[in-house]
Amino acid sequence: MNLQVQIPGEFQGQVIGALSKRRGVVMNSTSIDENIVMDMEAPLGDMFGFSTELRSLTQGKGEFAKEYLEHRGGPKNTVARVAEEHQQRKDELGKK
Repeated sequence: MNLQVQIPGEFQGQVIGALSKRRGVVMNSTSIDENIVMDMEAPLGDMFGFSTELRSLTQGKGEFAKEYLEHRGGPKNTVARVAEEHQQRKDELGKK
């Protein structure tokens, strides 16, 4: 996902930390008055719940918008786990 995050400058470190935990990558950062506008990329699956976290981190002053960028494969460990779960469910249904 493409993200554009606008926050007061005083919260920049906290927000970048929160986005890094969600595998976000800062592509560009600009300063407009006392605000910071960051263009970022992050996986959609890791962004659920971010709006609540952003409001909490910025005392309600942060905003963000997201837009679909492209489909990318997930991390190998996640893909393997999902494939294993799928096979287990398939085997269980086959036994019934």
